[in-house]
Amino acid sequence: MRIVCLLFAASFMLSGCFSMSEDIGPYGPFSPDKRAKMLKEGFNLKVTHSRWQFKPDLDEMFAVCRNSIHVYAAQVSQAEGKEIQPIDNDKIDLGYDRDHGSGVSTCTATYPVAYKQ
Repeated sequence: MRIVCLLFAASFMLSGCFSMSEDIGPYGPFSPDKRAKMLKEGFNLKVTHSRWQFKPDLDEMFAVCRNSIHVYAAQVSQAEGKEIQPIDNDKIDLGYDRDHGSGVSTCTATYPVAYKQ
């Protein structure tokens, strides 16, 4: 029984050394869900990121979501062949949720992107 407990403790300690969100891609192991609702004067962009985190990090998740708004807004506007107004980080609507059972944190960012006139 002592050996089983020691093996469990050692594996638990080592699991903290490995992070699933590193070196798998620019946004970790989970691909972001992105949706753009096209409007006459621009588009509404919604990006959702989910990733496993051993220790929840709200600031990291919000930084990833903010960055994704900039990246995907540029991609959508390039595909439409139009320029966009600068994105104001203070006006990006951010949301956060965490599934404590699985350790998955999720952030959602929405922003109304306007085309330049």
